[in-house]
Amino acid sequence: MNYIYSTLTSANVYPVYKREESGVSTAVKNIKINGGCNVIKKTESGGLHTPRGVVTPVSDEDLALLMQDKIFNLHIKNGFITIDKKNIPISKVVNDMEARDSSAPLTEETIEKEKKKKEKK
Repeated sequence: MNYIYSTLTSANVYPVYKREESGVSTAVKNIKINGGCNVIKKTESGGLHTPRGVVTPVSDEDLALLMQDKIFNLHIKNGFITIDKKNIPISKVVNDMEARDSSAPLTEETIEKEKKKKEKK
């Protein structure tokens, strides 16, 4: 078993294509990697929680297929996805990953950072 850790806001579905004899590519499988980082969720106790990352277990076969996907590899390169053979607590893994993607909800902190960037220009 492999564990894919993600700091992407949305879940991503990576299609696996098979090229038919006619030359047409057809999706034969979809591999979903969970998202939800930086999105407020209600807990079972009624409180609120904002996860800093999420984990999706995948088989060796699915991982091999994902490693052939250009977008999946781009997500790895940009620091939004990392892979491990061990199920590590998400809090330890996300410290070395990109914290948020461009679709993450704005916070007071991110608004202040954007203001400072504009003031420097």
